[in-house]
Amino acid sequence: MNILLYLLGDNITLPKAEAKGLIESYLENKNFSEIYEKDRLYIFSCEKFPFERMSMAKVMCEFIAHGENLE
Repeated sequence: MNILLYLLGDNITLPKAEAKGLIESYLENKNFSEIYEKDRLYIFSCEKFPFERMSMAKVMCEFIAHGENLE
């Protein structure tokens, strides 16, 4: 499953490792395999995603694409 996330806030620029760490720590999900960055969009692949925590997350899910390579 690939999920595209948009980090909220103005002029946010984070290296991949920092974005990955932020998402992992905030959502308590350690199942990420890849993360890609394009401007302020971060695409990561994971097996499970805690949708019940999205309202608490500092990231907003733009869309979900199953089985697509979003690179």
